[in-house]
Amino acid sequence: MTGTQAPGLQAERTRLAWQRTGLSMGVCALLMLRHGLHSESWLPLGQAVFLGMAAALLVCVGTARGLMLDHGR
Repeated sequence: MTGTQAPGLQAERTRLAWQRTGLSMGVCALLMLRHGLHSESWLPLGQAVFLGMAAALLVCVGTARGLMLDHGR
């Protein structure tokens, strides 16, 4: 099965995996933000902001990593 795979698919799978992980973290951040707004507590709000920033960073790093793999670096 090693001869049937097209070159470059690993880079695409890597980029998509990073983006999926970042997207799921972003959804968790939104759910935590909603919980924090309804419970009127500051702790979930702070955690939601931190998780949202981490999710954005993860998507950016994943995109950059995928582009580097595409260009063979």
